[in-house]
Amino acid sequence: MIAVLTLFACSGSSTPPPEPEPAPVPEPVEAQPGTIPGLDFPVVKTTAAEGDFVLAPSRDFFDRAVSDGIDKATFIFYGATMLEPGPAESKVKSLAGTEFTIPNSLIIPIPRAQEAKVGDLLLGHWESGSGLQRAIVVSGTATEPVVRDLDLDLDNPAGVGQKDDAWKADRFRALEAGRVGVSVACKSGDKVEHGVLVALTPKKLLSLGFAGRLSAWTVDQCMPIDPGVTYAVGDTVQVPWVGTYTEAKVTKVDAKIGRVFASVHDKETGYAVTDVAKALDTFGEGFVAGKGGGGEGKAGKGKAGEGKAPAGGDGGGEGKGGKGSKAKRPH
Repeated sequence: MIAVLTLFACSGSSTPPPEPEPAPVPEPVEAQPGTIPGLDFPVVKTTAAEGDFVLAPSRDFFDRAVSDGIDKATFIFYGATMLEPGPAESKVKSLAGTEFTIPNSLIIPIPRAQEAKVGDLLLGHWESGSGLQRAIVVSGTATEPVVRDLDLDLDNPAGVGQKDDAWKADRFRALEAGRVGVSVACKSGDKVEHGVLVALTPKKLLSLGFAGRLSAWTVDQCMPIDPGVTYAVGDTVQVPWVGTYTEAKVTKVDAKIGRVFASVHDKETGYAVTDVAKALDTFGEGFVAGKGGGGEGKAGKGKAGEGKAPAGGDGGGEGKGGKGSKAKRPH
């Protein structure tokens, strides 16, 4: 209002300028069940059973993102309970009690009765906050571990990156190499972008990137970051800097809390071990479809043995699970 009055006074006009026309309300986007308008990603199945804990964006947020443009939206995968699994999309219930349907490709299943021990890397829910979180176990029990959350900045002003977080039973699972939940590095022009793998098929994957941007990639554009690799001071590594991988030297390692310290642009940062890579040279390899990884058939090659995966996965589908390396604990 101040700006309008100032312009009016300076113009010498006797009448204020007309109010601008309101922006048109975008028409609802008609979409086939299970699809994500604006992203080239197939309809997939889910392995989540009724009553399982899952991670997914809210339906209201998804609809707004579709109307405004997927590439402009910030996605957050919140905790929910599976109510009615479907072939393309499923009905879930949020922690706040809201029931809604969402494409299966945006649902990350968390099987029940999982256990963990100190040093294990997990995928689950930020219990003292909200949303998808990777973490390392520092204490607690096998079914209710106490963790340090890794998707929070270690130097977060609120101190949350340096606090223990008590996770609840049946709301976490192991973070396994090549499967949904690991970090991915994806080639985009002359850059390599960092993201978190949220769905996987033999030819396509979805990643949650910088500022919560959801992107679809072909498998050969990307490589999974093995969360079990160990590092030493002086190692040359690749770390995500403002969403893009860049080279750095390791200055310190704190394996207990899952952090690898490195300096980029003269600033030392404690990077999550889940995000660090020794090299970015195996694009299209190492993804594992099936259990925890989703997809139908093979999804790339890796270093471990080959075998059939259980039907389905976090990204849906069924069939062979491709090659990949075993999940390891950082040391």
